Amino acid sequence: MVLGGGVACNVTLATAMRDRFAPRGVEVFAPSPRLATDNAAMIARAGLFHLERGERSPLDLNAFATQPIPGLVAA
Repeated sequence: MVLGGGVACNVTLATAMRDRFAPRGVEVFAPSPRLATDNAAMIARAGLFHLERGERSPLDLNAFATQPIPGLVAA
C-alpha cells in the first residue's frame, strides 16, 4: 500500500496502517516528511505560473468541487 500527499506525513497514520496490514503480508510505503508536501503548495505554484503569464480571474471567482476535470477519463 502506498500513502501519498500531505496526509502521508502523518506518522501516526503510517504506523497504524503498517500495524493493521502487516499481518496480511501487505507492506506500507510512506514518503519521508520532506517529500510529503501539502497540495496547497502545488496549487500556489500553479497560481503563480498563471499570474506570471498575465492571466487574471475576477474577484468573484468561486470554486466548485463538483466541476468536471477536462481530459479526465472515467475508469
